[in-house]
Amino acid sequence: MAFQCKKCSYRFESKQKLPSKCPFCGTFGSVIIEKTAEDVIKDIDRMLKDGELT
Repeated sequence: MAFQCKKCSYRFESKQKLPSKCPFCGTFGSVIIEKTAEDVIKDIDRMLKDGELT
């Protein structure tokens, strides 16, 4: 699974479900799951259907 740190933007992969801290900068609670291309397409499709994008 791919992750990214919100503080330092470090991208990494880990087998853990959601690491508690960034392995690069050590900040706790800053790691988010990186979206896949499919996730982004689904988000845009939903936004178009909901009229959020024109």
